[in-house]
Amino acid sequence: MLTLHNRSGRTRKLSATCYVEWVLGVSRLSSVLHVATRPANVHKGCGILVTNHYVSNGSEQTAFFAVSGAQCSFTADRREFLGRNGSRYRPAAMAHSTLSEKTGAGIEPCATV
Repeated sequence: MLTLHNRSGRTRKLSATCYVEWVLGVSRLSSVLHVATRPANVHKGCGILVTNHYVSNGSEQTAFFAVSGAQCSFTADRREFLGRNGSRYRPAAMAHSTLSEKTGAGIEPCATV
């Protein structure tokens, strides 16, 4: 949980971005082709629901990542967030004010909210 307090007496504008790389299996490399993402229904917020439809033990694995807040956006596309030559230390998407809200199968999955 992230809680911030502005004690400066001046108006501040800031954003907090969270980033998760999904595995939902033995290794990211072996599970990436089987992971599908979709928007999560979050009251007064936004999030991503992710499912690995193929796990070696025969049962699906599901997880979610969500935040509360009236002004939030998300993407489940790792390439969109990091960018062509980007990294976790300097993600390309941080140059934009919102994320695309892209989800689905066949993308390199992550959760960025």
